[in-house]
Amino acid sequence: MNGQQRMPRRRAGNGFAPPRTGSVWDGIYRVIRNTGRNREDVLLINDSGQTCSPNESAVLLANTFFPDDRVDTDGPYHTELRRRTDGSIRPPEASDILSEMDPPFTGAEVKWPLRHSIPKAPGIDGFTSDICQAAILRDLGLFLAMANKCLQLGYFPRAWKVATIKVIPKPGKDDYSRPKSYRPIGLLP
Repeated sequence: MNGQQRMPRRRAGNGFAPPRTGSVWDGIYRVIRNTGRNREDVLLINDSGQTCSPNESAVLLANTFFPDDRVDTDGPYHTELRRRTDGSIRPPEASDILSEMDPPFTGAEVKWPLRHSIPKAPGIDGFTSDICQAAILRDLGLFLAMANKCLQLGYFPRAWKVATIKVIPKPGKDDYSRPKSYRPIGLLP
C-alpha cells in the first residue's frame, strides 16, 4: 500500500490513536504539532510556601503521588495480599481469603481488553502494546496457564511489579510550581 497502513476503526479522544487511514507517521506528526514547547524545569513550592531544591521537589512529588502505605490500617485481605507480595521467596501459605475473591482468568477476560486497547508507548522493556498483544494471542492457552498459576500461587514475578514513573504536566494549569499540576505515569515492563 505504498507506506499506507489501514487502521481499524476506533474512537479515541486522546489524540494519540493513529488515523483510520494514511501513513503511520500522520498520528505522530499530529501529536508533535499539538504539543507545546518544552517547559522549563520548574522548582516546586511546598505547603509552607518555600521553593524546593530539585531533590526536595522530587521528594515532594513522590510523597504527593505515593502517600505513606501504613500496615496498621490493613484489614485481613490487605494483610494477606501484603504478605504474598512482600518480595520474599518463601512459598505462600494456603489461604481462602484471596482465592474466593480471585477466580481464574478466562480467555474472554484476556481477549476483551486486547481487542479494545489503543496503541501505547513501550514499557521499560521496550515492547509496545501491539507486540505484547500478538504474543499473548499467539498462544492464549499458554498465557492463561501462566497467569492462572500465578494467581493460584499468589506469586507474581518481581519484574512484573516494577514500574518506571514519569511525571507529566497536566495541560492547561496556570501554576506548575504545585505538585497537583502533574500526574504520574507508570511504564510497566
